[in-house]
Amino acid sequence: MRFEIMKKLNLETFELSQTYQMFWDKVEKSNFFLESIINTVKEPLEGRLVAFILSNPIQDGGQWDMFCSLVDKYGCVPKGVLPETFHSSNSSMMNRLVSLKLREDAKMLRDAAPKRRRSRNCGK
Repeated sequence: MRFEIMKKLNLETFELSQTYQMFWDKVEKSNFFLESIINTVKEPLEGRLVAFILSNPIQDGGQWDMFCSLVDKYGCVPKGVLPETFHSSNSSMMNRLVSLKLREDAKMLRDAAPKRRRSRNCGK
């Protein structure tokens, strides 16, 4: 994409913002996590599925099709519009804080759901 933009605009150098894509990637992954919590609200908290979802709410990286979806939905911006920051280059602390907040929100969503009947197979 970068070279096509450079050619079309007759530019010698040009960079796209990676931070912009990272931001929207975090938004989409957060939304997917919360939707997964809503969709599994009747599952036991101690169950494997919910435990797996809660284990790593948000992380870096992804797959090509995820990137393409972000570009289709949000577009791209030049690096000068949203340059690198300390946290975009060192995302581990940000990921921990966002994960903590997402887990808090997951608890609120599960607590707000109508009370679920416990299965007799759970032994409770």
